[in-house]
Amino acid sequence: MNNNRSIIITVGVLLVLVVAVVALLLTRPSSEEVNPPEQNEEEFNSVSGDSENSVIVNDQIPGDVVFYDSLNLTEDGFVVVRNEVDGEPGEVIGSAFVEAGTDMTGNVELDESTSEGDQYYVELYTDTNENGTFEEDEDERVETEGGSAIRVQITTTVDLPEVKG
Repeated sequence: MNNNRSIIITVGVLLVLVVAVVALLLTRPSSEEVNPPEQNEEEFNSVSGDSENSVIVNDQIPGDVVFYDSLNLTEDGFVVVRNEVDGEPGEVIGSAFVEAGTDMTGNVELDESTSEGDQYYVELYTDTNENGTFEEDEDERVETEGGSAIRVQITTTVDLPEVKG
């Protein structure tokens, strides 16, 4: 009798565990969904990307460097900074090679300083020819699964809010 009771308890516990695992799997977001980090308008300016490749960049203080807060790339590539011309990305003013990876932070040293109140674009490219040097005519722009460029627009200003944390 005790043996039957132990079997019934064991089967009951296993059923509860199976139901819990199934419930967790059904409520988990799919890998296709992109959930950017919790955002505070003062903390994050722009997020661009999808579940595989993405970049988060704050507005910047004018200078010779642009910092990115998070970067995900499935292949080795580049973070490229362009000036803004008539509301569109213009000439490249800096690029930095990055190895494939996730949740990376870093910076791009610029060939030309940014100016107060101006806008710039930060884009992702793949190192298509695998030489570690950004070549605009050969390296390919990284796009979302929907075909949009992974690109954020930033503004440079000395009046940035203080980020606490």
